[in-house]
Amino acid sequence: MRELHGSVDDWLVSLAALPGEIGGLLAAPPADQDLRGYRHTLREICQQPLTWLETASRMSARAAVIEASLAAVDSDGALGAVVLTGSGSSLYAGECLSLALQSALGIPVQPVSAGMVLTHPTGCLSARLPSLMVSFARSGNSPESCGAVDAVREALPACRHLVITCSGQGRLATRYRDDPRVATVVLDDRTCDRSLVMTSSFTNMVLAGQVLGMTRDPDGYRARGATLARLGGELLLRYADALARVARAEYRSAVYLGSGCRYGSARESALKMLEMTAGEVTTFPETYLGLRYGTTGRPEHRYTWRA
Repeated sequence: MRELHGSVDDWLVSLAALPGEIGGLLAAPPADQDLRGYRHTLREICQQPLTWLETASRMSARAAVIEASLAAVDSDGALGAVVLTGSGSSLYAGECLSLALQSALGIPVQPVSAGMVLTHPTGCLSARLPSLMVSFARSGNSPESCGAVDAVREALPACRHLVITCSGQGRLATRYRDDPRVATVVLDDRTCDRSLVMTSSFTNMVLAGQVLGMTRDPDGYRARGATLARLGGELLLRYADALARVARAEYRSAVYLGSGCRYGSARESALKMLEMTAGEVTTFPETYLGLRYGTTGRPEHRYTWRA
């Protein structure tokens, strides 16, 4: 397994020089890539291993800030809860994290959509126990992003907030600079996807959120980021052609399976397929046991798939 080094641009140049699917697509002139509609998407998929290294370094450097946010959940010996919020892919990032963080922190950690927090803030967070709301967002400019934070600040003024976003210019990153209750961490601008679909932003927010369970082990956290980056690089180098063959097969539906923290990944994968095929491929996320029940339970509960 090769060590990753250099810049994102260096890594992409090295991929473009390789034979096979990714090399051919990356080596095409930018105008041709734009005409075929994949320039930003492919670059943002391929750059992920290098951006993970940057995110691991950036988040470990902010470990003290994040630990201070978590300390607010333990007030006068009363342990509270953490809510992970966002919309769409940003929510799914929280779903990838919640069970692992709950195990690491020993307190309830719950993913809740930003829309639900916006309309029902006191139903999503307790007014009696100390709470931390972690908001994930790519741009931070969607109406729910600031709306959820504003609703909680008004209804539950004692709640602390941690913002993890990919854009330093978005409203979520800039609106609360003078509020001591809100701590903000901005990831590298490269992770703020220009493509229609979220790829770099999703994986980097998941990696960034993992630091909440490792604030006292920044070296271990950086090592985890390095391991993931090496594995991601190997996946692109060794299996891109095989993945391309599967992607070009004739199919009209796709089921993505994942249990525990991986269910968030399944939901995100299903959304990517739906977005990138303009709805032509029917997608469905499920847990392994959930699919088993749906296919072996009572007849009226069985899923029916038609090619």
